[in-house]
Amino acid sequence: MTANLALINDYRDLSLQMEETKESLHALIAQEQKKIRLKQFLKFLADDETLGAGSENASGQTLAELLFYTEYPLRKEFVYDYNKNRYVPSDQKPRIDLAELMTLLLQKSGMTAGCEELMDYVLQGGSVKDFMKSFPSDVY
Repeated sequence: MTANLALINDYRDLSLQMEETKESLHALIAQEQKKIRLKQFLKFLADDETLGAGSENASGQTLAELLFYTEYPLRKEFVYDYNKNRYVPSDQKPRIDLAELMTLLLQKSGMTAGCEELMDYVLQGGSVKDFMKSFPSDVY
């Protein structure tokens, strides 16, 4: 009887491990799919002749200027300091979410669409220039 209970517990533990592994694999696959999608998007942007350095659309603004223009909310990361027993600002530079920055840039130009819509449009074969013309704008 005790051997049967131990066997049942072993099967239960094995079932839990399999479920955790399955969830981990799903998360890993989703992450890899996002990476592939991003690489494809960046490849399309690199091939888009309307975005070249010599094009009429090239702004030449630095990242700092774009952050200032969009009023990007720079977030200081906090870490727990065990000596002070509280959270303190990290010494690391803040991370910048480029998708969020792109969405803010689109909003500043009057677009109602965001970075996800831009990615979808470009990955379906459209150009950034056509995207800017085709989505509603609050400015015009």
